[in-house]
Amino acid sequence: MSETKKGLWARLTSKLVSQGGGGEPEEMSFRRLAEATKIEVQTKLNYKVKTIEDPAIIKAVLEFMQGQKAGWLPPKYSAPITDLRLAFSNGNQALGQLGFGPTLLTTMEFGSSYIKTIPKEEYVRLRTILSLN
Repeated sequence: MSETKKGLWARLTSKLVSQGGGGEPEEMSFRRLAEATKIEVQTKLNYKVKTIEDPAIIKAVLEFMQGQKAGWLPPKYSAPITDLRLAFSNGNQALGQLGFGPTLLTTMEFGSSYIKTIPKEEYVRLRTILSLN
């Protein structure tokens, strides 16, 4: 994707997030994800990029997420589709997902979608934890 398109996409997703469904920002707990023994990194088209089963990397991802607990909003319409998604599981039991792109995170909790803007540095940090850089 060209830098121009990336810039347009970043502004569009930021606008979508800023037009959340209203109300006060929510705090996510991510409690269920603490049981994760596997993270599958997937594209927005559900192609598997890699599978992570290293407890140290899973712990680092969970620590990253704990730093992102505050500031989540329900989207006004629907959550944007992110470039990548982390699918957390324990054995065959799905525990939850975290979508992420250069300017935002998406997740579901309590059966509802939530979105949060993030600085690009946080996106890069998560990609680094996942060895995607």
